[in-house]
Amino acid sequence: MNVKSDRAQQHFDELVWILSQQDLRRQWERMIMGRAYPLRVRFKIYRSTHGKFDYVNILQNLLDAMVKAGYIPDDDARHLIPLPEQYEKDAQNPRTILTVL
Repeated sequence: MNVKSDRAQQHFDELVWILSQQDLRRQWERMIMGRAYPLRVRFKIYRSTHGKFDYVNILQNLLDAMVKAGYIPDDDARHLIPLPEQYEKDAQNPRTILTVL
């Protein structure tokens, strides 16, 4: 059973909505075109603060949303090798940039 906090669930719902945007879906499809699984994906996180967080929790929520939105069939080791980079602070534009390697 996967139990998310209310805040994590709200964030998850927002991520699914963002990922449903057609321009993002087209960008993703271009990045993975012709690539075989498992996809090697670099995650660069820009946070609004230097507050405490866990990479695993942030990435898991994003990966769950990517599965739900149909970006990847599953976030298991057969389909994805996540490669997080050191986060940076960007108070004006928090975001996560994905790069398929």
